[in-house]
Amino acid sequence: MDCPTVVNNVETLAAIGPIISMGGDVYARTGYGKSTGTKLMSACGNINKPGVYEIEMGLPVEDFIYSEEYCGGIKNGRMLKAVIPGGSSVPILPADLTLNTAKGESRLLTYESLAEGEFESGSMLGFRRIHCL
Repeated sequence: MDCPTVVNNVETLAAIGPIISMGGDVYARTGYGKSTGTKLMSACGNINKPGVYEIEMGLPVEDFIYSEEYCGGIKNGRMLKAVIPGGSSVPILPADLTLNTAKGESRLLTYESLAEGEFESGSMLGFRRIHCL
């Protein structure tokens, strides 16, 4: 092998500094279960604070959407209607399946829960209840 490796994923590059400064063992304790470290989540649509956020894995989706630290809730105090959890090839998730799993448990931002909810890309487009979908 003895060849250089190309890393062109911004999340991987962003994690290098904390891994080196904290040490791999400490960084691996950040997060939840098998989903260690942090993830960049992009949020847009009818939310108060669209942007790209670095979140610690394990954060509940509800906290991500409604917390002032992140998205700040839905515009004009409306209720969440649905989310497109990625690009145009993923299904639209109704609010109840965005915030909770099919088992009724709080959906966490973990790789396992993200894959189940089609959030693998780390992005979401939120819609408030007044929109026709």
